[in-house]
Amino acid sequence: MINAKFEDISLEDALNLSYQTETLSVIREATTTADYVRHILSKYCIECEKDLFESADLYHYGKKLIEEKGAVLTEYGVLWSLTG
Repeated sequence: MINAKFEDISLEDALNLSYQTETLSVIREATTTADYVRHILSKYCIECEKDLFESADLYHYGKKLIEEKGAVLTEYGVLWSLTG
């Protein structure tokens, strides 16, 4: 339902989603799976970070992280639950 277009959401669905907004967060900087990996790894001090990001398969790693965390990649960023 999160990926639905505005015109596809009923008023009841919109109200249900609005009640969930306090338990959701969006990482706006992460609009691709690679951006999500960079965001997650930026929390750590990584030697040769630039070299790692240039040589690693960030797309597939980000896709795996998103799946494992139950997050959703949207056009607005990665949407994830604060409650797990």
